[in-house]
Amino acid sequence: VSTMRILLITHFFPPTHNAGTENYTLALAQAFLQRGHHVEVICAEDWHTGKSYWNGVTSDLYHGISVHRIHLNWTKALNPNGVLFDSMAVESWFDKFLRAYRFDVVHVTSAHSLGVGVLRAVQRARL
Repeated sequence: VSTMRILLITHFFPPTHNAGTENYTLALAQAFLQRGHHVEVICAEDWHTGKSYWNGVTSDLYHGISVHRIHLNWTKALNPNGVLFDSMAVESWFDKFLRAYRFDVVHVTSAHSLGVGVLRAVQRARL
């Protein structure tokens, strides 16, 4: 069995958020890790704090999983309700991220906080 590079996308992730989808995504990531695959997670963070809509991306390790946290303050967006569904800033960043990291599989457990642009970026990358 060959090792795959797997990216999981979800709205939030532990340790700052611990509800159903977050725990489900964590369990998937841990199961893939246990089978020897490389796993990374992308999620939103600081959902309603920060000086602007886009406040950068930080990366950390959580239980051995690389987590990329996109710091967004949706309340500061030009169209706050619109970015909940479709964020060009997230989509643009995600396009670059996918080109740089070259994953084999992308699995979306929730695009709630990041918008449908992540799905378009995955489709453009043919993943």
